[in-house]
Amino acid sequence: MREERRKDAAALSKLNSGLGVDDREEADRAFRHFAADVDPQEPGALEEAVASFAARAGMLPSRAAQVVENAGRTENPQLLADATRLYDRVRREAPGVDQGEGDRVRLTSATAELLGLTYEDAAERVLSGVPDKVTLELRRERLKEGLGDDFDPREEVAELFDPLLGFPPAVPERVARDYERTLSLHHDLSGDLELAREATERRFRRDYGATEVGGARRVTMHPPEVRFPGTSNANLSTEQKASILAADATRELAFLGVEPAEAEGSDLPPVALVGDRQTERDIAAGRRPSYEVRVRDQFGALVPVRAEKADGTTELLRYRLPTTEELADLPEFREIADEALEDARRSREGRREAGEPGGRRGAARRAEERGRAERRELLRETRELLRETAPERRVQQPGGTSPRGATGR
Repeated sequence: MREERRKDAAALSKLNSGLGVDDREEADRAFRHFAADVDPQEPGALEEAVASFAARAGMLPSRAAQVVENAGRTENPQLLADATRLYDRVRREAPGVDQGEGDRVRLTSATAELLGLTYEDAAERVLSGVPDKVTLELRRERLKEGLGDDFDPREEVAELFDPLLGFPPAVPERVARDYERTLSLHHDLSGDLELAREATERRFRRDYGATEVGGARRVTMHPPEVRFPGTSNANLSTEQKASILAADATRELAFLGVEPAEAEGSDLPPVALVGDRQTERDIAAGRRPSYEVRVRDQFGALVPVRAEKADGTTELLRYRLPTTEELADLPEFREIADEALEDARRSREGRREAGEPGGRRGAARRAEERGRAERRELLRETRELLRETAPERRVQQPGGTSPRGATGR
């Protein structure tokens, strides 16, 4: 009982300090206390609590995840409507959180939004729209006509993850094929190209993103920067997150005696982390996600790494994201936190030397500077808190397992 209370307290401490949680077990422990006073009979109260919790924890509790996931298999329009209402609430307030929703939930959400229907009417429409064989063939012919000869799934995906409008990420062939397959499936279900595009985009924004771990921006499944531990680390740039994770993965490879080749004339990072179906299964199970590790060969190409097991067989090497405690120990993270603290100090000294400007413009500038300083201070306090609570790390011997036990599938 004492151990259970200790685990509950640790999970709540992470949630309240802005660190998020590391796995589903911690999420469930924290949510039991977070939602203890919520009246489930009050309309919208439970949805509000789940969405607010997800934004702080970075993860859904098990019961909420099951509601959304199970709706993909139900024939009951009310259950589908309720699950979609919860899905949309979480999607608005915690857009980066994986909910495990299926095609029916995404399609019901898109139908309600684009056609202005209630969730109940949208769910009825989706469930009654499952086509017979003849209708299915007609819909597929209409899809080809609607997309036209110029349709390029690579361009469609690149535009989704090109916020700067001009610097699109590279899109691997397997990602483009997945987009085309998903768009076709949603059109099979709805018969409406606009609804199918909207539902497909929602699925891709959930499951894919642009990563910089390994060099030039490219689209991958569940990019590690998006899954970066600690919700309070949102103020870190994508480039900073990528550099921290790439350095840590390279260090783990060194523990295992793996050295990437140095391609002549190449300044590309030696290691890349690739999201795959195992990454997806990790996230669905509420675990810290793992990624396939690829290293540069002598020609500069990224190739998978295989490790030999005790029985003589080999397996793909994987890298698992650090916990918030492990993150605090990484030298790259500490360096960034120290730089943020030093920037805050210089900013304070500069204001003192220049004197505080008056007037409305000066007040706005001071408010902006205070906001920056507060965010940097939060990063410093987070780092110090993690240092205080982090368990003692084992020293690894050359040739032993990596610090977090990088494994195959």
